[in-house]
Amino acid sequence: MKVVHITGRAGSGKSRLIFQQIKAHLDEGDECKLILIVPEQFTLQSERDLIQYLQCPGIMQVEVLSFDRLAERILDEAGGKTRIMIDDQGRHMVLRKIIDDLVPQLNVYQKVSRQDGFVRHLGTLLSEFKHYHITPEMLESASKIHTGTLKDKLNDISLIFKHFNDYLGVRYLDIDDRFNLVLERIHAVSYTHL
Repeated sequence: MKVVHITGRAGSGKSRLIFQQIKAHLDEGDECKLILIVPEQFTLQSERDLIQYLQCPGIMQVEVLSFDRLAERILDEAGGKTRIMIDDQGRHMVLRKIIDDLVPQLNVYQKVSRQDGFVRHLGTLLSEFKHYHITPEMLESASKIHTGTLKDKLNDISLIFKHFNDYLGVRYLDIDDRFNLVLERIHAVSYTHL
């Protein structure tokens, strides 16, 4: 499977080029299903544009999906939907509970943890860590080479992060972990050739 990057300014013909390639593939009579991945807000419009370009009443061999919808489809087929998905609000609720339990063990964030917005900022930070594959263990290691306030902050965040992951365990799935799970399971899906 090869990946082709099509770049250009708005109105330069990127969509038309993709539609031409889809049409050529369909005209060959290949039974292989095609997936056109677009941003969530463009799925319906892209589907309409494709149907109009192909001049047919419907499209059976082409699916227009967003990344979220594709992830859902992969997890449906390959397994992984047994865990309960938590969104940002769920993450904040879990973090609030964990922080309340850990307050006596925190050094820097003991007092600040009650301030408005702390949980939201911490949730954003943990989300970024997950995007960049930073683990609690990495933060703990980093704390060993630093001193003072930075060391204490890294220790506090590492402790909260570890307890957050432990709390989620095998029952819950953070929205940021979802795509990592998709990457683990994508090879088990029948319609991917990766």
